Amino acid sequence: MKLPAVWMAAAFAAGIGLANYRHAQPALWMGTAAAAILTGALFVWHRYTTSAWALAMLAWFALGGTALSIERATVPANHVSRLIAAQQLDTSEPLRWRGRLREDPVALP
Repeated sequence: MKLPAVWMAAAFAAGIGLANYRHAQPALWMGTAAAAILTGALFVWHRYTTSAWALAMLAWFALGGTALSIERATVPANHVSRLIAAQQLDTSEPLRWRGRLREDPVALP
């Protein structure tokens, strides 16, 4: 195998692609990745390299899904993009926003 990183990147991207359509909890993706890594390590120990390689690709696939599901979980439920996607905000007229200053604005020289 001359370019193993290409296969890893492809598996990672495929995991991201599937997680984009299949909304699952991050724990499910992480559990799948952990199980694939541990089983793959066991197969390497017994010198079943082909099966270990397939499980390594499954682990990269699950890590891609983990990355997307964690990224999705960090966006708050009342984020404007989610509200617009759920059609809970009317965008046909200008919106008025209220906010809170987190820091005191400092006058620049």
